[in-house]
Amino acid sequence: MTIDDITRALVRKRAKYLCEYCHPSDYEDADIEDLMKKLHDFWQDFIKNDFLAIEKIINTNTENIINKDVSPSS
Repeated sequence: MTIDDITRALVRKRAKYLCEYCHPSDYEDADIEDLMKKLHDFWQDFIKNDFLAIEKIINTNTENIINKDVSPSS
């Protein structure tokens, strides 16, 4: 599984979550503050969980990628 695969999976998970979390009926006669809170909570959760997971994967693999790029080919 590559970093791209993991990122795509996390984005799909987030998109599904957002679709389930904010229904179109929420926008009809909606309280703007309530909608803004839902969006705030969504992005806050993304930053705390998925973004940090992606960053950790990238940081973990950076050394391997650098070593692979600079090592002499066999």
